Amino acid sequence: MKPVDVSYDIFIFGFGSRVRDDIIPVIDVIFPQSNKYIYTKSSKKVNINGQIVTIKSIDEFLGIYKLENNIAFISVPPSQQLQVFSHINNEMFKFDRIFIDTPIVEKSLINAGNIEVLEDFPFSPIGSVFEYLQTKRGRYLALYRCLFKYHGISLLRIFVKDVDNIKKMSFRLAKWRFTIIFSSRTILIVSPRKYEACKVFTSNYFLNLKRHNIKYFSHDNCVKVDKQKVDFINSYEQLFLGSDREIDVYKNIDLFKQIGLARLIYKSITSNRIQYSCAEAYCDYLNRESI
Repeated sequence: MKPVDVSYDIFIFGFGSRVRDDIIPVIDVIFPQSNKYIYTKSSKKVNINGQIVTIKSIDEFLGIYKLENNIAFISVPPSQQLQVFSHINNEMFKFDRIFIDTPIVEKSLINAGNIEVLEDFPFSPIGSVFEYLQTKRGRYLALYRCLFKYHGISLLRIFVKDVDNIKKMSFRLAKWRFTIIFSSRTILIVSPRKYEACKVFTSNYFLNLKRHNIKYFSHDNCVKVDKQKVDFINSYEQLFLGSDREIDVYKNIDLFKQIGLARLIYKSITSNRIQYSCAEAYCDYLNRESI
């Protein structure tokens, strides 16, 4: 991933914490020459990176300003997704890509061909860790407090290809939920999610678990599982991580999710191919209670 050397007009619909903390910082790295226009339910002035910016009402959106190089981001509550999408997606407006944040709860969005879903987990170093674990020998995998609903399902796709037909059993013990998934390997998932307490194990026998150390090391710009390099962090992605020499990936998951978001957006625009579809994201939402 590197900055895109094209000037885009970027229209952002919504201004919650996801936009402020993730989407705008990522846009500023990927599209340094972009012009940003932000719309919410009502107009107001806000401080963004020390600059006072006027945010307009969505009702004031009258269309795009040029015929090409236009991108839209929709990050509103799920109940408002379809309304905002319908407002901006018509014959008068032409967007190169429309990005919509998770979760996708409206089935009708599946049929829209130009939507990219901002499911960042599979594209982040967390996804690389799971892909590495999939190649590891061992019949069993245990994920302790690592997965959360539809985000977790997006990661389970690495191990279980047909998430609509997961073979599983679940039971509760006090505050804990245990889910055992039967696939090419047996996966034990312990919930509820608490990323700072996450632990990952593999084993040939559940009674002989090996816990994996998952960290980023700045001296060689790599995420490692134990001593094995599984993901290289380039100089632009390092901007999201700061200068710490050693970082626990799960305890700092928001930073690594930003990298995943940047990779997803970059790949979607530069390859002109959808990376994570509404159909996949809607399926993730329907199966969110499986873990």
